[in-house]
Amino acid sequence: MISIFWNCRGIGKRGMGTYISDLVRDFKLDFYGIQETMKKDFSPKFLRKIDPGEAFSWSWILRKGSQVEYWEALEIIYLILLVVWRANTL
Repeated sequence: MISIFWNCRGIGKRGMGTYISDLVRDFKLDFYGIQETMKKDFSPKFLRKIDPGEAFSWSWILRKGSQVEYWEALEIIYLILLVVWRANTL
């Protein structure tokens, strides 16, 4: 089983879906996790882009928290972990 975890804050940037799709194809990944994306959710369009063959299943966990101690203003941050696995792997 080939897998990666990636701490990626720029997943919403232009071309990132294609980059992820290419990464999965080139390394023949069975499982991957993308964490700290700073997104609240993933659209079906984006999920189809990273899995054009619909070979994977996915789930994500949303964590809503705050950073108060070190910043002057209260800011809400969204940390999300997207986990993707090839359907016949697990």
